[in-house]
Amino acid sequence: MVGSNLLATLLAMRDWRRGVPSLAYIPIDEDEDHGSPPNTGDDIESTYGLQPFNCNLYERGREIGRLTRVFGAIANIMAEGTFPPVRPYMPRLSEGVVCVPFDLDQLAEELLHGTPQETVALAKLGVDGLSRGWVMSLYQAVERAKVAPDLPLLERLRIISEEGDGFDHALPTHRLAERVKEGLTKNGRQPLGEALPRDWSLADRFYKHPLVIAANLEQGKDRYTAFKIMHRMAYTVLKRNEPKFVPVSISTPEDIAEWRKRGAVEFWGEIGKPVGDEYHVDRLFVDLDPRNGFPLDDLKVVALEAYRRVSEHEWVDPEQVYLHWTGGKGFHIIGHFRHGLFVRWRW
Repeated sequence: MVGSNLLATLLAMRDWRRGVPSLAYIPIDEDEDHGSPPNTGDDIESTYGLQPFNCNLYERGREIGRLTRVFGAIANIMAEGTFPPVRPYMPRLSEGVVCVPFDLDQLAEELLHGTPQETVALAKLGVDGLSRGWVMSLYQAVERAKVAPDLPLLERLRIISEEGDGFDHALPTHRLAERVKEGLTKNGRQPLGEALPRDWSLADRFYKHPLVIAANLEQGKDRYTAFKIMHRMAYTVLKRNEPKFVPVSISTPEDIAEWRKRGAVEFWGEIGKPVGDEYHVDRLFVDLDPRNGFPLDDLKVVALEAYRRVSEHEWVDPEQVYLHWTGGKGFHIIGHFRHGLFVRWRW
């Protein structure tokens, strides 16, 4: 039997990860909002009788999220055959079903940020002042706009931020809106392998989108392609050659579909391209990964300094430098050379 206290905690955590407000805000009159996020439904504390006890849903979410992540890490090192190699066909996490161990990492992220998985990437941008409530407000603005539903949230949000349709009204101040736009430009270019592998239907829709197909074909037409391949639905491995010592190239939509069937969740273009018997490198690539417990906050400082130095490099076009956040594990910095510049190697 489940005690009432434990049941209240489980129900509160369920609503917490769905983005339900922890405490409802009721304005004094229609013209006064005090800069608070909109109420998206019944609040958690009042619904489950937690309000008089001064509970801290954020801290409890972090505690349970850390424990869930440990369980997921244990599952990842268990022997093959302990559980099916791929997630069984059943309702998704967003539909209220937790499939163990496949959904544990995703569930831990939702508990940590207190938002649905669709909005975790936005919550992880680290924009100052962008609280959980404002994350949900932006998410609702994107849903109302009904823009490019097959694209990930950050891409959809970038579109409405440029068009201004509902974006500014979803946030309390112009300064916060500008910080979010800056975060989307500098940090919002997340490698897709971090966001898509837990929802194969979303990944399929994304890679079938005409614009995505065209972008991958454009990237692969004159340079080799690498892939992140999902292994046991637990982690990704990088694949560059097929067969051994023969680099992969993609030239048709059928090539993209075939690699998707083989588990590719991310398509990478090399920083150079073959030209006859030479190889021309036309961009810089910096990979920053934390080692031996190096703090993420310190890594962000290093990444910003590396970003600045790459931007100021005499070979690099400062308008073509991108900082990718790899989902909390590190950063990639890519700086395209100025037009016509490249470094030549002979095979």
